Amino acid sequence: MDAATARSRITEAWEKVLGHTDFTDDDDFFAVGGDSMGAILLVRKLNKAGVAVELADLMTEPTVAALVAAASAEPDGPERPQLRRIPR
Repeated sequence: MDAATARSRITEAWEKVLGHTDFTDDDDFFAVGGDSMGAILLVRKLNKAGVAVELADLMTEPTVAALVAAASAEPDGPERPQLRRIPR
C-alpha cells in the first residue's frame, strides 16, 4: 500500500477510535486518549480497511507516522500465517 493511502486510512481510523482530531502524525496514540481496548479496535479497523499492521506495531511505535511506515514497507521476512476463525 502506498504511504498516502495508508496515512489517510490510519488517520481516519484514529479519528473514529479516539473520537477527536486533535493529534498529529507524531503524537503517541496513548497520550492523546487511546487505551488498550482502543488499540485492539484500531488495529481491527485498519486491517478491515486493508492496512496491514499488527497490534505489536502500534504498541512498539504508537504514532500515525510509524504505522504508515509499517503499512507501506515491503515485507522483509517470511509471511506470517493468517489466523482463521474456527467454527464452534
